[in-house]
Amino acid sequence: MNHTDAERFAAQWVTAWNAHDLEGILAHYADDIELYSPAIVKVMGEPSGVLRGKDKVRAYWAHALDLFPDLRFELRETLLGGGFHHPVLCRRSGSPGGRGDAIRAGWRGH
Repeated sequence: MNHTDAERFAAQWVTAWNAHDLEGILAHYADDIELYSPAIVKVMGEPSGVLRGKDKVRAYWAHALDLFPDLRFELRETLLGGGFHHPVLCRRSGSPGGRGDAIRAGWRGH
């Protein structure tokens, strides 16, 4: 994946999140996705903090979208290197000018 493709991929991913299009979000991942997050322990009761497979990730993100109906992301930059693609995002609530948290997601290849 070159930088232009990575930027397009990241922009499509952010657009899907901002539309709360769960299937559009999941379209960016393989069926055997592994998602790691400390929030998985609390939200899903999975002590390892790891979800494996689209069905489990779908349930987790559906719950997140229900909990945060104003969830929005802003793409700040896209980094590419070492076989990974990393969109750097700013998470924003629904309020304009609200403070956001920096988030880095990553995909291996594509």
